[in-house]
Amino acid sequence: MKIHLQPERYNLVPIFTGMRMDEIQEILAITGEANYEPGDRITEEGEDGDEFYIVLEGRVEIRKRLPSGDEETIALLEAGAVFGESCIMDHRKRISSAVAAARTVLSTIRKTDFENFLRAERISAYKVLENFLRIVSDRLRKMNDIVSRLLIDMEERQEVTKVVRADTAELRRKLLQHTHAMPGKPSPS
Repeated sequence: MKIHLQPERYNLVPIFTGMRMDEIQEILAITGEANYEPGDRITEEGEDGDEFYIVLEGRVEIRKRLPSGDEETIALLEAGAVFGESCIMDHRKRISSAVAAARTVLSTIRKTDFENFLRAERISAYKVLENFLRIVSDRLRKMNDIVSRLLIDMEERQEVTKVVRADTAELRRKLLQHTHAMPGKPSPS
């Protein structure tokens, strides 16, 4: 199924950055379309992935399963966002789940169609790969910023813990001194 995006939406889709309309049409020729209602599960963490997605309309929550079995939303994607590409690129299982957060329309690109598109050695294929590298690089930078903030926060908490422990030890020492100095109490020997 050929997708007909409204022309003003092309610039919202990161994998189309720097591409001419005819080049965009080459990749749109291998896309399908899927519709989801709020709460519909699009992908499941741990499953084999054979397609990736472009959000055309609506919103998609990206969720990560916690050790408790609960899920935590780690990203909210809107029109133009791409997701599910990591399992296409590295041939591994999905690293998160995706759930429609609103009525959602997605463009779908199957792994085999995408691989054939890349093998055709079109200029558009190189541009799409270059854009994917930018997307992955941007996500890696964001994750690096998050990890850095978490490490700084953890370090600050450790410093606070040290101060609290020192203050607690000092307070305990003073309390013991005060208790032993009270009238009628024998002094420590």
